[in-house]
Amino acid sequence: MRPQSIVRFEQLYVAKIVLGVVATLWGLNGIRNTAPGMALILSSQFVVGALVVGLIGGLVIELVLLHFVVRRASDLARWIVVLFFAISFMSLLYGMVKGTFFTLGSYPVSLLAFAISAGSVWFLFQPDAVRWFKGEAKSPRDRAS
Repeated sequence: MRPQSIVRFEQLYVAKIVLGVVATLWGLNGIRNTAPGMALILSSQFVVGALVVGLIGGLVIELVLLHFVVRRASDLARWIVVLFFAISFMSLLYGMVKGTFFTLGSYPVSLLAFAISAGSVWFLFQPDAVRWFKGEAKSPRDRAS
């Protein structure tokens, strides 16, 4: 049986994935509205196809990581999730410092997704989750016997 921290991680991680898709689509719409020259580029079938493939590829990676963390107790997958979180943190900081983060209207959703992501990573390091990744977690029924 999965520990409560892993269940919470799963819930938050799925919410983060959904918000990430919303922020991406909202951001693309914002680019079209704020930069008319980009609208021409974004109307290219190749660019749209590359964006769709990239979005689907990202979703597949996120879902595979979710599976390995939540169902397989993979410590490697847990650290990859942490690495992706660190990269998103650095990207967020860079965008804020450069002033580009707030130019698109999707930044409130992006900030919410980042906060939810931070919460999900926090749950991966709770004592019950750490024991589970080490293979030491047991359900209450297993401890009684």
